[in-house]
Amino acid sequence: KKYNSTMAPILDKKSDDPITKLGIWVMQQRFEYNKLIADKKTVMTLDRVKLLNATAFAWSTKGRNDYEKWLRMYFKLYY
Repeated sequence: KKYNSTMAPILDKKSDDPITKLGIWVMQQRFEYNKLIADKKTVMTLDRVKLLNATAFAWSTKGRNDYEKWLRMYFKLYY
């Protein structure tokens, strides 16, 4: 299944649910990106940043809290 958003919610960190795994992965990419721009040791590379930017990756969730809350409630309908 394709997810067209980087706002995938983290429903339960111990879950094997694919959308939860996606949410954790997205969170990790943001964490590594912040280390990259702070010039700290990271596994994030400029090539990875370019690839994620090509997907319109949301590097920050600031200003998106309302949408994220709505999305979490929406996914609760299914899980």
